[in-house]
Amino acid sequence: MVGAMDYTPITFTSSQHPLLTSFGHELVLSIGFESDIQHLADRPEGYYHLPDAANWFHKEVSNAWDKTKLIDGYPGMDIIIAHQKGNDWYIGGIHAENREKSKKLALIFLPEGTKYKLTFIADGSHDKEFSSRYMVVDKFSEVEVKILRREVLLLV
Repeated sequence: MVGAMDYTPITFTSSQHPLLTSFGHELVLSIGFESDIQHLADRPEGYYHLPDAANWFHKEVSNAWDKTKLIDGYPGMDIIIAHQKGNDWYIGGIHAENREKSKKLALIFLPEGTKYKLTFIADGSHDKEFSSRYMVVDKFSEVEVKILRREVLLLV
């Protein structure tokens, strides 16, 4: 089933209940779930310590998309989805398996002749840390993604 829903992702503190997901998982839910209103449900203190790439993402992510493409996935296992808003693409993925794996993402859906600055945000060495890197990509680029068990990736 595809369509809008109401959900409150993107929390980084656990004042009432232990946070069972990683910070990366929380961040990517704003791409994975379509909602008319993008919820940032945490207290302000939950966002103060985040790295620049994650804070930039919060400011830029849309709640409505011009185009959506399923890049990869299998029900109950993982999903990688790409959304376009104007000239920008947001790619997010969630991995549910209890093992690490690598994926090679071909960016063939990008328009030919256009280069993009890619901001790659992923989980860091543990669930409360981010890892970020930057590169230039185009339609012919492939990005190697190492996915930790039950973790996420986010390409913007």
